[in-house]
Amino acid sequence: MVKFADAKVVSKPAKKEKPTKAEHELKGLLRFAAIKNAIDTLSTLKDTFEQDVKSQMLKHFVNAGTESGLKPANFEGLDGSATASCELRKRSVKSALSLEDKTLLDDYKIPVEKTTSEIETLIINPIYLADVTLMKKVEAALNKVKDIPEDFILKQEGVTTYTVSDATVDAVFALKDKEKLERLAPIVTTLAIKSKLDDDKIVAETVRELLLGETK
Repeated sequence: MVKFADAKVVSKPAKKEKPTKAEHELKGLLRFAAIKNAIDTLSTLKDTFEQDVKSQMLKHFVNAGTESGLKPANFEGLDGSATASCELRKRSVKSALSLEDKTLLDDYKIPVEKTTSEIETLIINPIYLADVTLMKKVEAALNKVKDIPEDFILKQEGVTTYTVSDATVDAVFALKDKEKLERLAPIVTTLAIKSKLDDDKIVAETVRELLLGETK
């Protein structure tokens, strides 16, 4: 007879013990581990502070561009003993615009650079492709060739990419509209910081404060 109340409890399989690894003393391991942990933490903090600094830079460039209608000049950033060349650069040609970015720039009538890449091949001059009469004659002539492969003529579609040019950047800042610049400037430009801090004592104190939350 089945009685749910008297059902046996299913025992869990015993956990397998992990094999014990041999241990060997390695001098310098403590310092290596400490440095690695510090680098990992500082790398995360670096990204956070970089984002904050670049946000301030973009705000400056947008305000300057809104006032002048021109691409703003680079400037020198200052904070205590630290300095930095703060630069507004045109977006790299190696970084093609996404379809969404291209559409947005089109909406504001911002010009972009168009590049069509194709593999090397023999082609029919495009200016004759629209001549229906001529193309029919060529087609008929080719069909007279004995055993001509059906795929002798192939259609090659070019790959088109759109990139930012100097004219693109100039056109964005020529809008002289803060809201539009805040939206478009990050698409057509990139920010670069070349920082400099030569005081090793301040470097050590700052790193200590960041890692331990204390000053010495």
